[in-house]
Amino acid sequence: VSVSSSTLRCLFYARICPEKGAEIALEVARALPDVLVDFWGELPEGDYKMHFKASVDDLPNCEYRGVFRGSQNAGYRLLAGYDVLLFPSTWVHEGVAGTLIESKVVGLPAVVFDNNFNEEVVRDKEEGLMVEVRDEEAFVHAVDALKKDRERLRLLSEGAYLSADRYFLDGYFDRVCEALCLGFPEDP
Repeated sequence: VSVSSSTLRCLFYARICPEKGAEIALEVARALPDVLVDFWGELPEGDYKMHFKASVDDLPNCEYRGVFRGSQNAGYRLLAGYDVLLFPSTWVHEGVAGTLIESKVVGLPAVVFDNNFNEEVVRDKEEGLMVEVRDEEAFVHAVDALKKDRERLRLLSEGAYLSADRYFLDGYFDRVCEALCLGFPEDP
């Protein structure tokens, strides 16, 4: 688990729309011009697409990279190229976000809103930072704090990496087999 020693590199990796938090990630870039923010995700057609592209064009520390289309291993390499995952989703139907789990495999800590199941996936101050939903200022402050405290960022990265074990099926294989076998009588 490594943390870059220079510019903080942030990743927004979700559908590009206000509900998924794209505006909050743009605000991070506006408020923290010395932080890089890359956006990966589907950008649907419509008015928001024009607004988003204009916003990115106005911010020299932002870039829209498109939709990632690669293997799972290539996806992990992509995630490993960043220091912090920005996940400010306020979408009411957000479930357990796969992006949050995948980021753990490479030790990428997340700054997230306390929305739906996020608190079950990201343990606050151990694997990332949890921010009150819709508190844009606190979200920006959390990213700024990680920019300023690289040791804290390193510890969160380590915590995120170690927490990935909770999501690997092989860690639960014996328990699943045991649970399945409880319903069957033993062989004579």
